[in-house]
Amino acid sequence: MGKRILVQRRGRGSPTFRASTHKRVAPSRYPPQVKPLLQGIVKDLVHDPGRGAPLAEISVEELGTFYMVAVEGLSVGDAIQIGKNAAVRTGNVLPLGEIPAGTMVCNIEKQPGDGGKLVRSSGTYAIVLDHTPQGTIVKLPSG
Repeated sequence: MGKRILVQRRGRGSPTFRASTHKRVAPSRYPPQVKPLLQGIVKDLVHDPGRGAPLAEISVEELGTFYMVAVEGLSVGDAIQIGKNAAVRTGNVLPLGEIPAGTMVCNIEKQPGDGGKLVRSSGTYAIVLDHTPQGTIVKLPSG
């Protein structure tokens, strides 16, 4: 007879496979863009239950504090930039069209302002392949 496969066991919703959402720290979203370039500092790296990657607590003078998914190589005390004129460095947030081809990226927004929907789990990244008049071509982890 055998046993039920993992996907079937998860579908039952037992405590083993249920996410403890009441312990979440905060939603992971980008702040609203009020200036062309925002400067921020990483205050803390926080573990969020039910999420594979840690969250970075970012402090921005104009907007206060927000949380975003921490990228590999980001540490407490690092300065980050958010905006179209930001430098291409680890942890900085800038539009996909401004990133040079061959760069690894994560936490990609499907629509501008949605807070990032693609490539958010720990250890994953996408690669910017090319820029065309229709848009930017990105190779996702799924291929």
